[in-house]
Amino acid sequence: MSSSDGVQLGIVVPHSHWDRAWYLPFQAYRLRLVEMLLDVLRWLEEGTLPLFVLDGQTVLLEDVFAVKPELKSRVQSLVEQGKIKIGPWYTMPDLFLARPESLIRNLQRGIEMSDALGGASRMGYVPDSFGHFAQLPQILNGMGISQFLFMRGMPESLRDGTGALFQWRAPNGSSVLAVFLREGYFPLGALGQESFHGRYDGLSADFSAAEQRLNQTLERLQPVQKHSVFVLPAGGDHLPARSDLAEVVSHLNKSQSAAKLEFGSFESFFERLTESANCSTPDALMQNLTAYEGDLLGQADHPLLRNVLSARVDLKQLNHKAQALLIGLVEPLLAWSRIHQLESVDSALLQCGWDALMKNHAHDDICGCSVDEVHLDDVQRFHEIFALGEEIITRQLERATATLWGEWPQRRSSKVVVFNPHPWPVEQRVRARVLLPDEGGEFSEPSKARRLSLKNAAGEELELFDVESHCKDIRSRYLETTWGRSYQFSFKASVPALSVQLYAVSETEQELSLFGARSRETCNPPKELIEALEIQWEADVGDGYSFAPVPELGIRTAQLELVEQSDDSENEFIFNYILEAPADINKVLAARGEWTACQGPLQKMKIEVRARSADCSGAAQADRKFGESAWALTVSYTNVLSDCRIRLLSVLPDKPLRLVADAQARWEDHATEPVPQELWPGPQAVPRYPGEKPYTVHHVNDGIVSVLPTELRTFAGAGLHEFEYVMLPDGRSAKALTLQRSVASLSVRGGRIRSCQAGPQRPTPDAQLLKPLSFRVVWGVLNSQEVARAFRQMKELLEPVWVQEAPVVPVLKKNLGANLSESIVDIHSLPLQLMALKPCQSPDEIVVRLLNPTGGEVSGTVTVHGRCVAATELRLDDQTPVSQSNTQINGGKLDVVFAPYEIKTWKISLC
Repeated sequence: MSSSDGVQLGIVVPHSHWDRAWYLPFQAYRLRLVEMLLDVLRWLEEGTLPLFVLDGQTVLLEDVFAVKPELKSRVQSLVEQGKIKIGPWYTMPDLFLARPESLIRNLQRGIEMSDALGGASRMGYVPDSFGHFAQLPQILNGMGISQFLFMRGMPESLRDGTGALFQWRAPNGSSVLAVFLREGYFPLGALGQESFHGRYDGLSADFSAAEQRLNQTLERLQPVQKHSVFVLPAGGDHLPARSDLAEVVSHLNKSQSAAKLEFGSFESFFERLTESANCSTPDALMQNLTAYEGDLLGQADHPLLRNVLSARVDLKQLNHKAQALLIGLVEPLLAWSRIHQLESVDSALLQCGWDALMKNHAHDDICGCSVDEVHLDDVQRFHEIFALGEEIITRQLERATATLWGEWPQRRSSKVVVFNPHPWPVEQRVRARVLLPDEGGEFSEPSKARRLSLKNAAGEELELFDVESHCKDIRSRYLETTWGRSYQFSFKASVPALSVQLYAVSETEQELSLFGARSRETCNPPKELIEALEIQWEADVGDGYSFAPVPELGIRTAQLELVEQSDDSENEFIFNYILEAPADINKVLAARGEWTACQGPLQKMKIEVRARSADCSGAAQADRKFGESAWALTVSYTNVLSDCRIRLLSVLPDKPLRLVADAQARWEDHATEPVPQELWPGPQAVPRYPGEKPYTVHHVNDGIVSVLPTELRTFAGAGLHEFEYVMLPDGRSAKALTLQRSVASLSVRGGRIRSCQAGPQRPTPDAQLLKPLSFRVVWGVLNSQEVARAFRQMKELLEPVWVQEAPVVPVLKKNLGANLSESIVDIHSLPLQLMALKPCQSPDEIVVRLLNPTGGEVSGTVTVHGRCVAATELRLDDQTPVSQSNTQINGGKLDVVFAPYEIKTWKISLC
């Protein structure tokens, strides 16, 4: 039907939006999911229901098949007939808290599973995620997806100026035809029932109520929909399927003339929409629309809920560690093993880790906006990922030990393996632990502590620092329990890009004197850090979605009481702070404006900041470039404060010329003028839905670079994704990283940023984070204007080299002449980022994915391992060649050209 006949056409899309877990835990929802899918299958097979869209995520079928495997053939038959639409996602992720590579894997997994069940829907359907990053169209295009439907994040100016349809263009030029779902994914949910919220099992539909609902929906859509075809999803959060939906739609087609309704999928909607615009294809329609570039972080018609970036920050820290482990360590080490022709761990085991990670990336999971039981499951999955990932690393090192490295001649010796996960050389002070077995084992006399000798693979002696030793100590690994003398020590490791370096450590004949605590009389703490760091407390009476400040209670700053030199290392200092603040906030009294009475008793909380210089030795202060420093900070405390936000501030000595954040698949410039906070006048304010003021915080993956007139300042946190540029009362400016937000409820109303509910008001006592907390932070100064160098420094310190004692296994052959330290990939000084380095299914291929995060073209040469002979450029599905030709790699050199913000993938063939 085209627009020429003057009739509006509504495409009714039956579905149910199904969070795996949210205000109920997974198992509770799965019970109802199984029952719902059984109904859907029966009604689709009988013809009672014409089709059904399974929320764009295939994990739901995996959850059902785990308990009802016999349903798989029925589902596959209906998918092949086009009656069930599945994919393209594996889980419906948050698009900011999962890294871009994780999102690529999510789509790869979802499409792979969907194709195996009869075919994937290639619709970019993201109904409920909390905003959308600017580079998403590039990722969707790379998976063969060119249409995009979303609910949250629409800027009001774009909605009012362009309407619901527009061309969303990524910074690299990729585009999708975007459709703003002004009425969300529930315009016809519970159609004909008294209320959208609540149960209506067994209740008959009220046709007059259905007609009224349709008219209200069309009235809301018409001002922003400039074409005659509307998409009308018929479903909602965990709503059951409808056996009477076809009857209700049939009645509406007879009883009203506002619109003609027909059932269809999202694909059907785009086909009809294209016809109505007299265009040949959706791409042709898109080219006629206004183009928009940038993140979709507006608040038109639906709350954005931006402070999920800092809810349950412990989950974000575990997520950072899990992604760094799988993407940065496990997969590159598997690629390294393949290059050296070592047997690799079965890829199905690695996929188990990825599946667990992607389940945690579901938006209500990783955002921290579910009930406590849900996040206990998330934590368990994260620890399963750590156990699996670390064991894969150990297994690959066992194989390397058995076939490549041979034995060292000294009896009292061991080997230390250092793996550099970065595509550039790293020189870093690392800490290692080895255990030298005692003859006689557990019950023999303890061996004497002796001085150690450490040599690199070239036989060069290296200096050791901070040596500690204990006996009897124990080492327990697979099929091994060993007693002996352990040594812990630091040394300067120099490791080429993405390569392994091997070190030999052995006892000498000289005895080792183990000293007690160092004298602190000569403590010379870093003045630059003392002046830069501040820790601030604010009241927060909000929830898992939004910060709810109480500005009348002010801001409290922790007091620095003492700075000590660490007993453990001469280049580490301990900053001891005391934060005094109310233990909790009485929300009822705060809502009444009783500011003194609402505050709980004052509590003193000790905060320890350990600052370790990132220089390679304790004496290296004089060796570094003048005015440059880098510090790895560990901020630790046992939290005793509820209902609050605590932030770590890096105070700047000058106003920045630029603020550059590590964003999603790009480096993003932010305003260098702090944005004033807009608040509702008080907790009793009752604004219309969505009832949300703009957020002043921003997303960051790793950290922020401040470009000052004479230097660069870096500030980064592992899993700390919420930052704000703020102005202090004394006129100085600072970058603030949120360490924690402590809240007691999934959702509350009456906040000063978001006044309306965002979900059920369920208690979440674990979200108060009343437990020991620890945060890894990087702070640095560079006497340079090289932003790329600053980001490299951040990455090295947030994701350091992997250090492990080599496993003890029988040696099968000795091949110490192998060039183990040759880089797999070295990007040299190019401002590129490594997104992925992993083995392919074929034993003679690996995949490399690189990103240009800058707004300029990048060209140059990337060095790859000598066994790499040819490169074939692929799309982001890691399967489809961009062209039929491949590039020969001569002398290990691959010439590359990147457009601004471009992602490129190569399949590298090995000789």
